[in-house]
Amino acid sequence: MTPRYSVVIPAYNEGKLLGRLLDSLDVARAAYGNVDAVEVIVADNVSTDRTAEIARARGCRVVPVAKRVIAAVRNAGARVAAGDYLAFVDADTQVHPQTFVEIDKALASGRVIGGATGATLERRSLGIAMVYLTLVPIALLVDDAPAWEFVAVAGVSALIVLKHAGNIKRMIRREEHSLSKM
Repeated sequence: MTPRYSVVIPAYNEGKLLGRLLDSLDVARAAYGNVDAVEVIVADNVSTDRTAEIARARGCRVVPVAKRVIAAVRNAGARVAAGDYLAFVDADTQVHPQTFVEIDKALASGRVIGGATGATLERRSLGIAMVYLTLVPIALLVDDAPAWEFVAVAGVSALIVLKHAGNIKRMIRREEHSLSKM
């Protein structure tokens, strides 16, 4: 069975926090009604702690990534994803229990090509606060845009969902190529 969603978690030394995210994903998968419809991929960015071991023990697919560039880590997870839709979430967050149910509702509307859903952050920082302060006004300004919408579940925008298609792999290759020139 092909999963509907592939959740990609980029991780570097997230052993202390990964378990809580995986717990929240288990609850959201159970609420969705079909645990096998959501695959979980941990893109391990040469962690020196137990990140990969914890992920494997919890049934996640682990993809080792040596390049220390966050885009390359996310792309490596996306490259092996089997789901119809890609979802990206950071290891230091927790997803809402109704995440996949709400994403399905939004996708069924026919108005959504991508979006973001809520998450609870495990850490606070000035950088996270600045991103939040930047994204909230943008989301409010484009709220009626017919091409896309945010799936408002809770918290800040942290879980990104994209339609998985052949073009994604071409975009990934192009992005990695442009990053290698930097």
